[in-house]
Amino acid sequence: MFPLKVLQEAKKHKKLFEKYWVHPFYLHLNSTDFYLVFFTRFYSKKSELIVSATTNEADQADYNRALEYLVFLLNNGASIVDNGNSRKKN
Repeated sequence: MFPLKVLQEAKKHKKLFEKYWVHPFYLHLNSTDFYLVFFTRFYSKKSELIVSATTNEADQADYNRALEYLVFLLNNGASIVDNGNSRKKN
């Protein structure tokens, strides 16, 4: 389902007693796919994330721009779900 490189990088950054999940939506930027990978510790409400790319050709500027766009997409998606659910209930 997800590229092997993304899963390998997630496992590399995973710490003891953490679980991770890869957000299903990705960003295609400069011929590279960028994924958000979230890490949470058991019994903790705090999460961490990394931006994972499918190729090694991405530079720091691409990662920064991908993070900005992915957070924008994630927030807008959550807003659509929240606002859509409230309108559906009325």
